[in-house]
Amino acid sequence: MTPAIAPARHSDRFLRLFGWYSCRLLRKRFASVRFADNTDALIRESAETDRPVVVAMNHPSWWDPIVGVAIKHLYMRGRFAISPIDMAMYERFGFMKRLGLFGIDLDHPDAGQAMLDYIRGCSQKNPELALFITPQGQFSDVRAPIVVRPGIASAAMSLSDPAVLSLSIEIAFWHDQRPELLLRAERCTPPEQQTTANWVRAARDCMQRNAGRLTELSVARDAGCLKPILVRKGSTINPAFDLAQRARGQSAAVTPRNQSRTEASS
Repeated sequence: MTPAIAPARHSDRFLRLFGWYSCRLLRKRFASVRFADNTDALIRESAETDRPVVVAMNHPSWWDPIVGVAIKHLYMRGRFAISPIDMAMYERFGFMKRLGLFGIDLDHPDAGQAMLDYIRGCSQKNPELALFITPQGQFSDVRAPIVVRPGIASAAMSLSDPAVLSLSIEIAFWHDQRPELLLRAERCTPPEQQTTANWVRAARDCMQRNAGRLTELSVARDAGCLKPILVRKGSTINPAFDLAQRARGQSAAVTPRNQSRTEASS
């Protein structure tokens, strides 16, 4: 029988290069990347502790792994990061193993225990571990109720006093040709009784609450509560249109009507 786990093959140099590339790609494809409620401070604080960190991400799109690599690059460069990925994807995209992704065969009868053994082994060798995981296990719309698999609970209980964070991602079109990529972090409070069921509920409730708050800000288009961490430079709508606007002495940016009224009355 084939093994349930295929280990990562870390390359610090490749990870730094891909982290830079991920940030560049996000700047290019999105109008901006914004953190809600200044909660990027939670990630920075957790990264600076000597505890292992578990980052539980929702999984709405193809962009999620790129976001994870960018967060590692911006906030957790000193951390030894790992993340599980389906074995088929691991074998198809071999470069991922150099980013710290390890393959897991979810159909293997020993998959769960093998994953925990691997995470525990990495933590023992690298106490400042950062585990990025998508507990939903599949692409899920941000409007759908959060449903998590028990792997997040087992992972949290296999580590020594981990800092567990929910990282919520939402992509929204606002006033630019390109969408906004919105992020929000929230600390998950460990359950009093460390059981799989209790950890699943704690992670699910935290992720649902976090996603709900981010959706509220996305719907409100309240940029005041969203701090830009990556901003695209250059054209906002179309290069020709932008040039024509600048020739008229006007801004190419699209300003929402309510913002214009607020600015005019102040």
